Amino acid sequence: MMRRHDYAQRAVIAALCTSASLTAGCTQEVEFSELPRAFSEAYCERMLECGAFADADLCERYSGIEREIELWWLSSDMRQALANGSASYDGEMAYACAEAIRDSECVSEGFDDALSSDACRKIFAGTLADGELCQTDVQCTSLSCDIDLIACDAACCAGTCTPIPRATLGQACPAGYCVDDSICGDSSICEAKGGLYTACYEDYECAKGYVCLGETCILPQTRGGACIDDECGLLGLVCDTTVNTCVQVQYEGAVCNPEVDLCGEGLECDAGSNLCRPPPGIGGECESDYDCGDASLFCDQPDYGSIGTCRQLKANGASCLSSWECQSYNCDDSSICADEPSCVL
Repeated sequence: MMRRHDYAQRAVIAALCTSASLTAGCTQEVEFSELPRAFSEAYCERMLECGAFADADLCERYSGIEREIELWWLSSDMRQALANGSASYDGEMAYACAEAIRDSECVSEGFDDALSSDACRKIFAGTLADGELCQTDVQCTSLSCDIDLIACDAACCAGTCTPIPRATLGQACPAGYCVDDSICGDSSICEAKGGLYTACYEDYECAKGYVCLGETCILPQTRGGACIDDECGLLGLVCDTTVNTCVQVQYEGAVCNPEVDLCGEGLECDAGSNLCRPPPGIGGECESDYDCGDASLFCDQPDYGSIGTCRQLKANGASCLSSWECQSYNCDDSSICADEPSCVL
């Protein structure tokens, strides 16, 4: 499948190369302000190639990657740490991370695996050494700010930069940290990720290339293969339970059966027309935010578990009952949507 945007046409990539220098070891970067957009585009390009979506705009609306990166990677703490020099940003690593996302496997863990790559982990770096005072992890070279939350009950607490413990295979992992490509098992011992036919409960427990189907690490099923516990393990495929077969997801406008919904992500089988359509959007009925089909909407429910209405996320200054309602994901003590305050001095 063709990519939606050619690299040379993408505004978010600041190419530090001229046509004459392309063979002379030039570099490419993602500007800090464009990181959320760059990652959203990279993710949705890959989702189109994997067949999970047929439309990039639908993917971007439904996945909400841009907002997620804005909220969690470019938080108020992160921005303040960058401003005062206790953290740094590497645009070249951001570009390499976006490339890792584009090259990720077409499985549910593919995106998370890409974000765990060396390039993605080196986008931000702390400048404070072990033992120095800190307010958040990103300020530390170890990326670990040890804060005694029991002793401090204030909104913001100071801590100390400390090394992250990394247990090797066979060692105890009480803090949950194991070397790469291993996991902290049920017995709190670092174990290698499962190979073929190893018992599992979740995909992350399996080695690269395998998925957890039927509580066993195996290769994902391909199109036409038999479903395993109604799952296929490959993006772009869905289980047709009437024949227990993995089939390509159906895209917008395809004829569908509401009783066996095979529509792709961000779509639902409309019972009136028997066609795959996006959810109704603002004003539509919902039981969760996902039912609204757009990451810029939330499900406004009168009571938990009741039928709600899809509404636009609220801008800063609007009244709120919970952080779920706010674009900033922060409903302050005055029940007003506002940016999350920074604890970084």
